[in-house]
Amino acid sequence: MNVHRHSVGHADLNCKSAVGPAGTDVEDAVSQPDMADPKKVGQRIKSLRRQSGQTQSEVAEAIGVARSTYAEMENGTDRGGLDSILAVADYFKVPLDWLLYRTPPAGGPLLGHFTDVPDELAWLDLWRAMDDHERAAMLRMLRRGTAPGREVG
Repeated sequence: MNVHRHSVGHADLNCKSAVGPAGTDVEDAVSQPDMADPKKVGQRIKSLRRQSGQTQSEVAEAIGVARSTYAEMENGTDRGGLDSILAVADYFKVPLDWLLYRTPPAGGPLLGHFTDVPDELAWLDLWRAMDDHERAAMLRMLRRGTAPGREVG
């Protein structure tokens, strides 16, 4: 089953950088003419596959490429075509920019920040598990600081 069924217009896979945590200074994507190191992208793809507990053959079949092509993408010896890279991102439900270590262009509408930092992910999981009342209480506690009555910032 091929999970990738998009029709894509112009896309530039020749952009290089990493999406950093919120507040990190990163260079403008326009000044970065080459795609991220294919070896690093391949490592990220391999990590996603291993986390999912699947074989190369299973993922290759799911995204509609030969196992050898998929293996070359993981090894960084083949960048894969646009359709293949998009299929990997769609299959593992990750942003294409994150997969390619690409920084969104400056001035564009950034809908959110992406992270793979375990501590940040733990905070996000905690926050998402709270109801509105718990979130409000957490914000009051954080703003107050550790000492009762002490306001932060």
